[in-house]
Amino acid sequence: MIEPILDSYLPTLIAVLKHAPAYREVAADLVAQICSLKAILAWHLEGLNHAETYCIQALNYSIVAKNANLRLTALNQHALISFYARNFKQALAKSEEADATLGRLGYEERIFPIVQGRVYMYLAAIQAQQEYQVDAERTLERVHQAFALQVASAEPVPLYADCGSMSLSLWDGLTRYYLGQHDPTHTQRALNSLQMFGQLQPSDAIPERFRLECLNNRTLAAVQLNEMEEAIACLEVGKQGARDLESKQRRAEVDYAYREIYKLWSAETRVHVLGDSLDGDGK
Repeated sequence: MIEPILDSYLPTLIAVLKHAPAYREVAADLVAQICSLKAILAWHLEGLNHAETYCIQALNYSIVAKNANLRLTALNQHALISFYARNFKQALAKSEEADATLGRLGYEERIFPIVQGRVYMYLAAIQAQQEYQVDAERTLERVHQAFALQVASAEPVPLYADCGSMSLSLWDGLTRYYLGQHDPTHTQRALNSLQMFGQLQPSDAIPERFRLECLNNRTLAAVQLNEMEEAIACLEVGKQGARDLESKQRRAEVDYAYREIYKLWSAETRVHVLGDSLDGDGK
């Protein structure tokens, strides 16, 4: 239902952008936000290639709008699309581009602390995944500093920029999960962060696509801790949730998590039964 609603605004906004110079930047700002929303929808319902197309459009319109916060949001989104496509080198390049853009635009425009925090938040996890452990730990410190600044500020932020404490918990957990591959002291902290919102039961206070993402990564942290019962329990719930949500992205995460479980516990009958149930879902 959402995409037709978004599309209904585009012809008028693009006409304003082209033919009403006084409102060009305002119209471009709105079009960029629409493209960003369409990228999120495509991410779950069509696939990452479609999402990337909308994301690039959002970036282009944000430049026309001369909105640094929106531009950084689009750059972050592009880095994430690459990350979820498991193209980690490109994800790092895009995230570093966002960081460089933040450094440059921060001297020219007002950047919300939470937007800065999101740049650092994704960069830290991608650095950790690419085994830049020292850089990742330093960047993670900047994440928490930026979010603390936003909490201390009474200034409202646009909806497209806000992500709240839930995203901080997820990405802190992800960063520590990757750091835990080289330093086990991070692994329990990763699981603690991911358990906070990656709960086994749905909650009206937690968006379902977000809960399931935390839960799927909680599965990976449990594997890293050699906690089979925890990993299987999380995967079973994540599998059902991805099916109910009809999200290709969440389903891809479940499949990857199962492969990690299988690597460690391939001799376990329960693991084979779990794999059969995934096959029954069209894996």
